[in-house]
Amino acid sequence: MIVLRRLLIPPLLVVFVVFIFPLILLVYARAVLLDSEFYMKNYTNTNISDRVYNNILPTLIDETLPGQLKGDNYNIKDDVYRILTNTIPSTWVDQIVLMTLSEFIPYLTGINDHASVYLDVKKITDQLVIELNNNEFKTDIYNAVTHATVEDISIRVKNAEELPLGINLEKSDVELLITSLLYYKWYESTYDTTLDTAYNYLSGETETFELNIKIKNNIREVLEPFKQLLQEQNVYNVAIDKAGGLILSQFDLNSFDLPEGVAFNNEFSLTENSENLSSNLDQNIVNQIGDDLVDQIYLYLIGKSKTMDIEIDIKELTPVINQLILKEAEKQLDYTIEQLPICSTEVTLSLLSQTIDTIPNCYPQKLATLPDSIELRLILAVLSINFDDLYIYDKMLEDSILDIKTSILQEVESILNNNIPTNYVFTEDELNSYLSPVQLALIEEIRLWTIDGLNFDEEYLNQFYIGLRGYGDSIESQENHLEKIRNIISSGYTVTEKDLRPHLDTYLNTNLVRKIIKSTGDRYIKIILYILAVLFIISIGILGGQTWYGRLGWSAIPILITSVVTFATLNGAYSFFLKNLITQAFTQSAQSANLKAIELTYNELNDVSLTIIDGFLADINTILVPFILISFGLIANAVIIHNRKIKKIKN
Repeated sequence: MIVLRRLLIPPLLVVFVVFIFPLILLVYARAVLLDSEFYMKNYTNTNISDRVYNNILPTLIDETLPGQLKGDNYNIKDDVYRILTNTIPSTWVDQIVLMTLSEFIPYLTGINDHASVYLDVKKITDQLVIELNNNEFKTDIYNAVTHATVEDISIRVKNAEELPLGINLEKSDVELLITSLLYYKWYESTYDTTLDTAYNYLSGETETFELNIKIKNNIREVLEPFKQLLQEQNVYNVAIDKAGGLILSQFDLNSFDLPEGVAFNNEFSLTENSENLSSNLDQNIVNQIGDDLVDQIYLYLIGKSKTMDIEIDIKELTPVINQLILKEAEKQLDYTIEQLPICSTEVTLSLLSQTIDTIPNCYPQKLATLPDSIELRLILAVLSINFDDLYIYDKMLEDSILDIKTSILQEVESILNNNIPTNYVFTEDELNSYLSPVQLALIEEIRLWTIDGLNFDEEYLNQFYIGLRGYGDSIESQENHLEKIRNIISSGYTVTEKDLRPHLDTYLNTNLVRKIIKSTGDRYIKIILYILAVLFIISIGILGGQTWYGRLGWSAIPILITSVVTFATLNGAYSFFLKNLITQAFTQSAQSANLKAIELTYNELNDVSLTIIDGFLADINTILVPFILISFGLIANAVIIHNRKIKKIKN
């Protein structure tokens, strides 16, 4: 009879091990997953916030921070890290993570049909603005911006076409000009205004974004260093040399009422007749003229002058130009005189009795060199001239011609003084002839910026955001992202199960999992499972045993078998299969990451996942191991007592 009863035990064991105990285990696993203590313990053990803030975030900042923001004299990385960690402290992250778990775990386990977590973005952005106003950060940003600008312009200047008037800009020169142009007081004011204007718009306090940055004072600040640079490089001297030639080219010197015997070559230029016009001027005067020219260009750039016509005072330059012209006139008169034929003796003697007021048609011969003769002495006697005094008359004739030459030059000088102005206007066309189209376009752009300031609106801000996110020509580049940002900041951001589902459905059938887990949480199902388990255990004990200890031993068999099988299955499957599968999945994702920070994130997620699973298995094992020990003890007890009784019977 006992043998027949025990034949019923194997089917009961199979049903218990295959169906009832796994369901009970699932109920327990569900209870563990819903226990807040489980998450608190594992969240603490995994140190997620520490991993993010100490491992991932510094690497992410280092990789994504633009190269121009990295330098030796500033450390933007530390600033950004400080700003982020102060704006979003780890305690806040811990709170959000735990709140998210408390909301979404009940949804995933089927208890709730909806889940949502609200983020007060306004509170975060308010703190962000406070951190961005940090003086140390502003100083580092200023250093980074000026350094990047200097580097960029230095490269552009090096690769650009030749600058006008021989201007040579070394990197140190560019640095001087840029730091003068972007002086810190202006930068600080502009930074504060930009930050306040942008945040007021993004937070919804203003309906429009209108930012105007004035740079008129910046142009004024750069004037003095720019003038100093031009002086040091003798650019003013080159400009004056070119200006002199340009001034002279405007006049047809032969159109003046010049004295007889004076005519100028139409191609006459100062540069051909003087090695350096400016060298004839005091350098202070050169610098004064140059500074005045720069000042008038400045007036054009700031809109005080409607055209780029520049009037300069050349009263200091006019005498020098006149002297060069007079040198040319004297040179031509000397040449004219040198080309005169030698007068005959009769003509030369006749000149002695005339008043010479113009250059004669021939040059008097030297009477003192004439041979002595009776005819000559008779002619001299008529003229009351002593033969021995002829050298005196030679000198007199020579001086007469020199006086005529001097008189002519004085007349020319008078004409020049009356016709060459003391002021000269360089027309816009004349100045443009010295500039390339690119340089002209730059001047006009600077003028527009200086007059109107730099204007930014919502469209610019939206395009800036699109460029920052790298959307390129994608669909996102056509969207208005500012409205989304404004709504998020003003109304906060709510994450719901609808946001989570697309990610979950990629890996599993979310609805099916929720139904299964939810069904195991039904109170009546749990009662039925527990009752069935107890009935099966009691039934096996009754069927297999004849004594109280025998029944206890047989009742412990299904518990021992299921506990050992479950322990071996869960831990074995995890150790030899699931653990490697999880690690492999995260490793593959890490290897395909385009940033070191993302690779680190996948590695950390792998470690965190394994730690949580280890914790979950540890909780399961805390139940299985005692069951194994107790059930094994009951079985061992039954076997020992049964063997003792058999020995007694034999004895």
